[in-house]
Amino acid sequence: MKLFTKSFIISLSLFCSLQSIIQVQESQAAAYGMGISSFPLSPRTGTLTTEYSQFISNGSGMGLQARYTYKLSNQISLEGGVGMADSLKSKRIFAATDIEFYPDLENMPRLSVKPFVERASEFNNTKNIIGVAPTASKGYILWGKTAYPFIALPMGAVLDSNAQAYNFRTHLALGLVGNLPLEGHEKLIVNLEGNLNIKNSSSALYLGLSYPLH
Repeated sequence: MKLFTKSFIISLSLFCSLQSIIQVQESQAAAYGMGISSFPLSPRTGTLTTEYSQFISNGSGMGLQARYTYKLSNQISLEGGVGMADSLKSKRIFAATDIEFYPDLENMPRLSVKPFVERASEFNNTKNIIGVAPTASKGYILWGKTAYPFIALPMGAVLDSNAQAYNFRTHLALGLVGNLPLEGHEKLIVNLEGNLNIKNSSSALYLGLSYPLH
């Protein structure tokens, strides 16, 4: 519990810092996704990720997102970023902490939980979201490289600033993350993800490319 509380405070602090940096921007934006949390980065290293999203619910359209992920230790990684989407005519900032409870060993998958905070402007309506994403992943050899399929269930409470009311949002996330299987570009990390709306969320597809920063 102490580990969870400390990590969540770190996420909240990172979120507030991001908000103060971009709060004056008015670009339309919104994007979601689990990023590369399931990829085994080395401790004290980070990656810069750019992602393309294609929304297939709440109005079809594309989105773009950038996130930075830093591996603090073997069990904890920090994440923060910004995104935009024309389909939702919105923007968002976010921060999260991925906490590993069980490593990827033998026949058992890696188990983790990812508390997160978001601030999104959707259809000229500001929403503050606080939630958590239980995640399971497992490494497999694909195309001669180890890839990490994952499944997650992001869920959270959403405060609608206009309606001054809370609601619950959740979706199912399925994806794959691993090194790019192209000769000469193996250090790049690629992630593919699909989200299926369960309640008050969005269904979408995501494609991301990450560059390690050592």
